[in-house]
Amino acid sequence: MVYAFIISSLRPGPCTVLYTKRFGYKFRENYNEKDQIQTEGTEADIYKGQGHESENEIRRQQIAADTRYAKAIEAQEQHIGELVQSEYNFRKALSSKSFEEDFQRLNNDDVLPDLEKGCIRLQASKQYQLTRDYTVIWVGTLNCAFIFVCEDDENKQQAELTLKLIVKYIQQYTGLLNTSVTESLSRFGSTSSPSRIRIDRVTPVIKYMVPNGHLLVMNHRLVRQFEKELDVAMRN
Repeated sequence: MVYAFIISSLRPGPCTVLYTKRFGYKFRENYNEKDQIQTEGTEADIYKGQGHESENEIRRQQIAADTRYAKAIEAQEQHIGELVQSEYNFRKALSSKSFEEDFQRLNNDDVLPDLEKGCIRLQASKQYQLTRDYTVIWVGTLNCAFIFVCEDDENKQQAELTLKLIVKYIQQYTGLLNTSVTESLSRFGSTSSPSRIRIDRVTPVIKYMVPNGHLLVMNHRLVRQFEKELDVAMRN
């Protein structure tokens, strides 16, 4: 089961989470703070004519709880992105291929650079409201990481294959890799993160490739079928 798909920046500097898609899992079970709003006595309050005040207080508490929850989710996603960014840059430092060579290959030949890939154990953490371990499987190139947050027993090879297809289609329909590099080099310097992403074109790709968070066993026939359906969806 894939719980989340994340796109984040890779170049040295602050890591930016660009896109997140969750599959029936909102980390709510990991949120340790007691966000259950106490409603005992509400009926009695209403009977006493204090219903509006009680309802307003419950609503305020719920808004506060939702805000805390959103911040916890943001911190988790940022933490995952930074873990991947750190591992990617460590590997690139040992690699003979330069960033400029990868970009030139993409720009001149319209060919995807070789993708770095990795697998990270996301350990339970009180700081990030994670009460159990997960597996983070990622591929990345230039200034974008494409990440799955999975169960520990997920098929890693299948996850990597699916991620590679996702990169292919996202690049085909959005040109995200070109945009991320162009912005980082020309507008903000080498520490920049891509600021624009075509969510309306990324989401259909994820919908077809990871339906409801399930990894599918990909064969040539299924891939061709997805490509046809995705092409129709993008034209509409």
